[in-house]
Amino acid sequence: MVQGDRRPVANDGSLPVSQYIIRTRGKVELGSVSCAFCHTRVMPGGKTLKGAQSNFPIQRAVAYGRRANAAAAPDKEAYLAQVRTALRSLHATPWLRPDPESRIDTMSAEDLAAVFEAVPPGTSLRQRGNSFLAIQVPDLIGVKDRRYLDRTGLELHHGIGDFMRYAAMNQGADSLASYAGFIPADSPRFTQLPGPEKFSRYSDEQLYALARYVYSLKPPPNPNKFDSLAARGQKIFERERCGTCHTPPLYTNNKLTPADGFQIPRST
Repeated sequence: MVQGDRRPVANDGSLPVSQYIIRTRGKVELGSVSCAFCHTRVMPGGKTLKGAQSNFPIQRAVAYGRRANAAAAPDKEAYLAQVRTALRSLHATPWLRPDPESRIDTMSAEDLAAVFEAVPPGTSLRQRGNSFLAIQVPDLIGVKDRRYLDRTGLELHHGIGDFMRYAAMNQGADSLASYAGFIPADSPRFTQLPGPEKFSRYSDEQLYALARYVYSLKPPPNPNKFDSLAARGQKIFERERCGTCHTPPLYTNNKLTPADGFQIPRST
């Protein structure tokens, strides 16, 4: 495995999050943006763990690309405007006063690249977040038994249908929503809902197959032997009643726990 901010490489020398794709005869493409991009981990020694939290420096790679594109752009201001529009389509919340995303209008291309470069592996500046607060990438192993999807805790998970809908939403369906009149899909105006025929998503059959695959993912064997030290830890776990929140065998009680100082609204 390559350490630091470089790409983690599997023990066979491959980059697990990318692969060559041939869709038409004589044309080789490099595929990179996929579910596996954020949910594949290269372990020490180079073993690939599918479905785990990624340790690929995603946003640092974006920063590298942004700097390269800015340097090559014939019109620097036009390129900067393009970057700002893209970030606004992903993260803007104009119904808030002030909009946290408004800061990007005073930032240079280098400033914006530096923001992305500071994001550590395992987190992402994903859509419906903002450009200044990275969200932890969850692992997908064992997700079949979880009652909530996503780190927000807002997506209930009653069964495979909910998972399919969530996958479609993350594929881009949320861009067709209207957030208090802000429509991300209508870039750069953000005011009119474009026709759904301009967009595509996986078929129900593909979404079902994807969900079945994710549900099949199993955790790797525990590399730590259950020895006398682990036995002492078990006694502490039981004495401190850790199982109240981390209930075996899944080691979760499948409940949301508010952070200190957060008051749950009565409406919920």
